[in-house]
Amino acid sequence: TRPADLSLDLAGQAEPLRVRVSAGAKALAEFRFPLDLPPRTPPAKRPAPRTSSDWVRQGWQEYLFARFPEAEASFGKALSQDARSAAAQTGLAFLNLDRDPMAAARVARAALDADPEAGLAHFALAVAADRLEDSTTALDHAWQAALDPAVAAPARALAAKLQLRAGAPELAWQALAEVGPWQADSEAVNRLALAGLLTGRKAEAVRLASRNLETDPLDILARGLLRLARAEPEDDTLASFV
Repeated sequence: TRPADLSLDLAGQAEPLRVRVSAGAKALAEFRFPLDLPPRTPPAKRPAPRTSSDWVRQGWQEYLFARFPEAEASFGKALSQDARSAAAQTGLAFLNLDRDPMAAARVARAALDADPEAGLAHFALAVAADRLEDSTTALDHAWQAALDPAVAAPARALAAKLQLRAGAPELAWQALAEVGPWQADSEAVNRLALAGLLTGRKAEAVRLASRNLETDPLDILARGLLRLARAEPEDDTLASFV
């Protein structure tokens, strides 16, 4: 059975029209034309921040949209209402990671003084310490951050990087070979593959790097790992990457 095309001259007809499709006495379909659109109402305006938590929430929203001066102002207002707000101090730590790692580390420590279990603050301190070339502190806080499911993947990836840099690829392998959310993180998978190459697990390393390339054909680290393992295809033109 082939579909049928039906054309009608509707000039001068008032809309909406009621369309009925039938076969003999049996109705197959009935609908209005044009179809009714669902009502669209603009979202209600968000109330102005009032509490410290409100300002923290707004600060992270500004941060995610890369409006960093506005984010810093919001976190500052949160601290003006609650000087020990770990969430606000953690936000300020992330804002300072690139421009002033030492300030980031100081604020992250203040956040941990207020909430020793704050995984995001542990991660901010680990990253800051790494940039300050304090590997011992970085590794310690990376592992503490890994206890928080929200940052477990990047924290384990950072821990593995530090172990690789310290010449301990077996420890890096152990950090990432366990089952967990880091297995879906491409950076963590690449570091696991590198640890595999350095510990004699070549087949597994090739499998991991190849899996990353299936997701992102332009993943230069995964491609480099395959070349180190001599498992890269000879056709390495740009066309083969995409």
